[in-house]
Amino acid sequence: MRWTRARRRSASWRLSRTTLPISNLGILFYNTLFDENASCHIALGLGFPNVIKDYDKYTLDEIHDKGVNDSVIHVDFMVGDATMNIDGITPDGEVIPVFRNGNWTEKFM
Repeated sequence: MRWTRARRRSASWRLSRTTLPISNLGILFYNTLFDENASCHIALGLGFPNVIKDYDKYTLDEIHDKGVNDSVIHVDFMVGDATMNIDGITPDGEVIPVFRNGNWTEKFM
């Protein structure tokens, strides 16, 4: 039985702007399905194969080779606030602002 495949990748992540209606409620729901949509989150453990186009046409090993984690756990960590800034770095080293003050920059809206 395969419990966990060693990977150097997160299972999933999501960037959610702080101006979403659910974020503006200011409530900690203590329910991952709500809380992960009210804030940015990073997940470790099991990845979801359905994020790969035509995932149902691949074997489980092919899905893993495409970078989807295999694990018995999936843990979400909610992160960020209205002061969070995120930059992307292109292969040639250009720094591109992605998130500023908890929201997407104009380029990514």
